[in-house]
Amino acid sequence: MMLLHELESYSMRLRAFSTPFGSYQFRRLPFGLANAPEILQQLTSKYFGIGKQGIAPDFERVKSVVELKIPQSIKQLQSFLGMLNFLRIFIPNMFELIEPLKGLLRKDVL
Repeated sequence: MMLLHELESYSMRLRAFSTPFGSYQFRRLPFGLANAPEILQQLTSKYFGIGKQGIAPDFERVKSVVELKIPQSIKQLQSFLGMLNFLRIFIPNMFELIEPLKGLLRKDVL
């Protein structure tokens, strides 16, 4: 799914802006997903299931998290912690659980 959706000509005119260098119109959705709740909903539905009991993570995504390899570099650890942050609403006491991992991000640890 492409995140930078093209705007219709009507929407382009509504999102025009002026600068000292001239007037401009966005051709694509500006400033992230906050401007497009329907796109955000599509992305959210892709990663989470919404049912009678509320929001739940997609089983395939949970499986891929469980099967991840142990991070071997600071960049891999940062990526892993970012992914956990994305899933934080489903991980009780997450911040307490990841504290030892965050300690590895300090200088001269890894």
